[in-house]
Amino acid sequence: MRKQSLSIAKSVILWFMLLGGFKAAANIAEPDTTLIKANVQYVGSNQNLLEFNIDYPNAEGKKFLLEVRDDEHELLYTKGYKNKHFSKKLYVLKSEEKRTISFTIRGGKAWYNQTFEINPETKTIHNYMVTKL
Repeated sequence: MRKQSLSIAKSVILWFMLLGGFKAAANIAEPDTTLIKANVQYVGSNQNLLEFNIDYPNAEGKKFLLEVRDDEHELLYTKGYKNKHFSKKLYVLKSEEKRTISFTIRGGKAWYNQTFEINPETKTIHNYMVTKL
């Protein structure tokens, strides 16, 4: 009987530990997206590349991470910086299909995220020259 009550006590203690663990996991803070003010702009494209300008005023010079991902969450670019005023041009290869490109700047618990949807469009221009015979 003593073994059975000891086993029940262990089960109750384990249950409260698990319940406490779930509660602690639920209290994990989400990243604050209001702390980082950045500017990511789509500039344009040439035959093979899409051009983006990224500006981030990092007045305190704290370390931050720049990540660029595609619509399949594949990492296209990542690098850490500490510049006080960060400005960079990034080029991404064009695709024949519709895709999204996401830019994320992370510094500590603060995040900035901006996503662009790229929808390629092909135009054909026909030029005709008419001459009199």
